[in-house]
Amino acid sequence: MGGEANLWSHASSPFLSTCFPDSNTPSVITLQVVLPVLKGYIPLKMPPSFSIDKRYGSSQAFSLLELLVVIGIMGMLIGLVGPPAANLLRASNLTRGGDMIVGQLAQARQYAVTKNRIVEVRFFQYCSPTTPGEKGKSPEAGRFRALQSYEISESGVPTPLGKIQQLPDQVCINSGGTLSSLIGGSGVTLVKGTDLAMPIPQVGQAYNAVSFRFRPDGSINLDRNQNWFLTVNGTTTADGVATPPSNYVIIRIDPANGSIATYRP
Repeated sequence: MGGEANLWSHASSPFLSTCFPDSNTPSVITLQVVLPVLKGYIPLKMPPSFSIDKRYGSSQAFSLLELLVVIGIMGMLIGLVGPPAANLLRASNLTRGGDMIVGQLAQARQYAVTKNRIVEVRFFQYCSPTTPGEKGKSPEAGRFRALQSYEISESGVPTPLGKIQQLPDQVCINSGGTLSSLIGGSGVTLVKGTDLAMPIPQVGQAYNAVSFRFRPDGSINLDRNQNWFLTVNGTTTADGVATPPSNYVIIRIDPANGSIATYRP
């Protein structure tokens, strides 16, 4: 056969009917099709819709050098953002720990005043089973990291008021008398958990405790001529030091009326 033959003039042919059974005129072809030379059908001229970019479908990937550059940039960003993010997390935990203690002290005082009862607040020192290097050691090697309030009956029997409150991870109360007179100051007695015979979660009776009491008038049972306070800091700070770390919370209790004040650097 000679001359140009228009493919669309044979749209009703068996060949195109087989290729496009639902339509006489195909709308879009997304694959490059090479039509064989059939007897009576020589498609020499294709409509614009058949124009296909040969680059379509070609796979393009990152080179090894590009991947190394991206990994290097990500490493630099992590190195720059990591320490500030960790410091922010520690500061947030420290704030939560301080707020937790203030809330417990305020509730204990309010209960003592409204119920006309004596309320004892205990601070617990123990080794955390989940902290590396502390598991299995004596309570003296641990930190003060929990507290609980107790109603004291007229016969002296303590009844827990709610559950024990554990400070957030990596937060503790400094045990040194210089930074925490409520823990290590004069007139404060350290009692072993075996003597109290009241187990606490995780450690049972393997703990030490110090305590003070709110009276029904809101005052506390400690010397009114002394300042009573405690310092909350991170566990990375050495326990019992005399100099406060860079980030801490000081909680002070007025012995005369039990009012609570908080100080931050």
